[in-house]
Amino acid sequence: DVTGVQTCALPICIERGSLEDIVALAEWLKSLPKPAAVMAPHDIWATRIVEAAEMSSINIPDSLAVIGVDNDRVYCETSRPMITSITPNHARIGELAAKELKKLMQAPAKAKSPVQIMSPSNHKIIERQSTKPISPIAQIINRAESFIRENATNGISAADVAADLGVSRRLADLRYRQAIGKSILEAILDCRFDEMKRLLQFTDIPVGKIIASCGFNTVSNAKSLFKKRYGMSMSEYRLSDHRPPARPR
Repeated sequence: DVTGVQTCALPICIERGSLEDIVALAEWLKSLPKPAAVMAPHDIWATRIVEAAEMSSINIPDSLAVIGVDNDRVYCETSRPMITSITPNHARIGELAAKELKKLMQAPAKAKSPVQIMSPSNHKIIERQSTKPISPIAQIINRAESFIRENATNGISAADVAADLGVSRRLADLRYRQAIGKSILEAILDCRFDEMKRLLQFTDIPVGKIIASCGFNTVSNAKSLFKKRYGMSMSEYRLSDHRPPARPR
């Protein structure tokens, strides 16, 4: 519901995202009548708006709603709060661009400058916290997920997650399972195994060192869990098709 929300054009240029730019953006955000909504031209800009809002102590999304474009998960899901974004139909846009290019190549004399491509309107909006207030329980789950992502490979346990949330382990695990469908320990292991697979695919780090760097206490237990999960040993996984081909020298 954006009834009564006012929108304004950004009067400054923030291409590089320097500290001076962020400070200027923060001042501009403070000047907006609240509640306000800001749509960034892309997700990198959206992260800068979130940063500037935090600098100005502006609450997102209660006082300021932020939406980006491209749905780049690297930016949208690592931002705090996570950013709502529009997913353009890139395939359709590319198809239209290719058709226009073909016309130019076939009849260059008829070329118009510039060529305009009308973007299809069937974009999707991926809603996240920057436009959608969340419940206290959802806030706890988001905090838990952030803590797990940042610390899973440091040997944390479910008790550590509960301690960070300031609730009992039983309650933390119950709420997490209700919301996500898995236990906190399972979520920790998922993060660890994702990192193990990444290191096996893209590095030559010995298996033992990979296991240690991913937060497992014993090599044998990690190897056993890996094989049970993926149906092959870590060494076999490294030699399988999961690993990208070596670059020619």
